[in-house]
Amino acid sequence: MKEKSEDLNIQIQYKLIEELTELNKNLQSEIKQNKTQLDENQKHIKNLQIINKFSKVIQESKTIEDITWSIAKNAIAELKYEDCVIYLIDKTGSFLIQSAAHGAKNPKFREILNPIKIKVGDGIVGGVAKSKKAEIVNDTSNDKRYIIDDENRMSEITVPIIFEDKLLGIIDSENKKKNFYSNDDLEMLSTIASLAATKIMESNHHHELLKHQLELENIIEERTKEVENQNLELKKLSLFPKHNPNPVIELDFNFNLTYCNKGAVKYFGNSLLKKNHPDNIKYVELLKKTTEEKNTGVYQIEEGFKFQNQHFDMRIYVDNELKLYRLYFNDISLIKNMQNELKEQNESIYDSLNYAQRIQKLILPDSAKLDRFFSDHLIFYKPKDVVSGDFYWIKEINSNLFLSVCDCTGHGVPGALMSIIGYDALNNTIKYIKANNIGEIMESLNKYFFELQNEKEDSSSTNDSMDLTLISYNKEKNTIRYIGCKHQFYVIRNNEVFTYRTSSHTLGSTLDNLNFKFEEIDVQKDDVIYMFSDGFPDQFGGEKGKKFKYKPFRELLLSVHHLSMDKQYIEIEKALKNWQNGKNEFYDQIDDISIVGLKI
Repeated sequence: MKEKSEDLNIQIQYKLIEELTELNKNLQSEIKQNKTQLDENQKHIKNLQIINKFSKVIQESKTIEDITWSIAKNAIAELKYEDCVIYLIDKTGSFLIQSAAHGAKNPKFREILNPIKIKVGDGIVGGVAKSKKAEIVNDTSNDKRYIIDDENRMSEITVPIIFEDKLLGIIDSENKKKNFYSNDDLEMLSTIASLAATKIMESNHHHELLKHQLELENIIEERTKEVENQNLELKKLSLFPKHNPNPVIELDFNFNLTYCNKGAVKYFGNSLLKKNHPDNIKYVELLKKTTEEKNTGVYQIEEGFKFQNQHFDMRIYVDNELKLYRLYFNDISLIKNMQNELKEQNESIYDSLNYAQRIQKLILPDSAKLDRFFSDHLIFYKPKDVVSGDFYWIKEINSNLFLSVCDCTGHGVPGALMSIIGYDALNNTIKYIKANNIGEIMESLNKYFFELQNEKEDSSSTNDSMDLTLISYNKEKNTIRYIGCKHQFYVIRNNEVFTYRTSSHTLGSTLDNLNFKFEEIDVQKDDVIYMFSDGFPDQFGGEKGKKFKYKPFRELLLSVHHLSMDKQYIEIEKALKNWQNGKNEFYDQIDDISIVGLKI
């Protein structure tokens, strides 16, 4: 009996050992999986930080040289590559020129050691330039296209810099090890190349536009001074038309030519001066209308006089005593041409802004995404300028609808650039960090904007930030979680307005003692939710030219909330226009205006 008991104990011990061994094995596997996931998350975060840092640096770059060196020193260096060369395509589009480098090719500051140029189509770099498709070469010894630059390396990654199918340059990196580069490297460099392409084109267009506009303004200023001086001299010579270098013509009251100086013969020849010539008949008819019943004196013809391809400033001296007309002409063709060219340049600038507006509209989400979650909705989106610093953001994650209304620092072009940064920050938080909790999203945004502020070299510059309300709506539970900073939103239920405020902290102002926690509220059928920026309450107008303010804004929304959203839009727009039409003047819009209405 004792032996059986001992055998049973031994079996139990063996069984426990087997179970503990299996448990240990499972724990080791789980630890390994968690470590792999942690490493992957840290890698995504690091890549996001590199892109964010590069985005900030590249926005501050003023020239194409600054941009290329920013890639080499601020992006490539962060990736810990041992070598990188940035090429730019030359003006002929035939050769790639080395313009920036990292590693052995860059011994000091912005100096490239023994720079080379590569013909498009030659080597791996030239081949990628020709195909416009990125490549990874895992073993250069097996690729006949490989061109040795400073030293022989075993693997190479080459990514084209392209804007609207136009090749601008190449990002190329080599490594001594085979199979060094991965698809993650390819994705990272492709993102950097895309950002660089946009900034290069913007810098190029902006530089050329400013240069040309400055040249035109200088020419116009110089020519205007010349014309003013000529007019002064013309006044001095008005009694001596013979010596006037500009055209001077005298006519009797029957419009017969009685005198013309050498300037008139030079500019008009025989056509305008010869009676019954078509040109003569045309300008005589003009003079008859202009001089009819005029007293003695000098008259300026505002519209001037156009002859063939030349435009003249024209003054007429009427002498009723001597019965003559004396016509003074001054050639202003160059000024007119430059004015027309300057006008075309201004139109080009507006075309560029309108194109930027179309780009910004493309990133805004389709409001149809709200149809599955709400019985009715409206988006009242009214930028102050062509482009806006306000934007709205919509994402559906795990059957929850995430919606944010954001107001970035500034408006117009600066605000629009910030809105793109903010929009990308929200998307990258979801994509790379995989945050699906609005508290985690806010903490990630706060950290991003904090790093953006503290990486600035100029501490006196304006802080770039973003005020926002972020909600997560669960239709099944009829609950809303909300969070944000320096914003508020309203819920109207049974003709009563409930106000919900977010944090008073500025996004990105600090990382200390900030724990972003969301709040949760229950909603009911027919509740109406309004999220908005401060543009409408801060708008000046009315009889006294003061701000609209939040209390009247709540009363406005309360008065229209029972209407359909289409009718609410009309009433809100009407209220804004009525407010801007003050007692004695019209008040221009001072800020971007965004209102999102949602009916449960």
